[in-house]
Amino acid sequence: MSEKKTEVTLIKSKGKVSNAIMTGNDIEGYEEVKLIDAIGDVTNTTASYNRIVSNEALILLEKLKNEAADLNLDKENENQLNQHMSNIENTIGTSGFSNVYKEFTNFIAAHMTIMTPLMPFIVQLAQYIKT
Repeated sequence: MSEKKTEVTLIKSKGKVSNAIMTGNDIEGYEEVKLIDAIGDVTNTTASYNRIVSNEALILLEKLKNEAADLNLDKENENQLNQHMSNIENTIGTSGFSNVYKEFTNFIAAHMTIMTPLMPFIVQLAQYIKT
């Protein structure tokens, strides 16, 4: 996985920007994010509660899903694993990811047949924990 990128520009305008508000946006992989792109003036615009996840994180999630799909699990463990992976996908890049990651690692730690093939992904996912 690559290092955190310093900036992604999603607010850009060749005109004047006024009364643009950004709040509650969860961004994974970038230190600075701008959320509006315009040719002309931008006024009275609010960008709230967007979730931006890097391409590297999306690739990792896809690989995790593929590896998990190849495991030969009983229905109960398969359902639990799928629920944990869904929670990871829905929270990666957010402040809630830390708890979901902890729950996932606790689940797989109790199941060696699940933990062994998924361990490389667990290590890589740790970089998305917000401190």
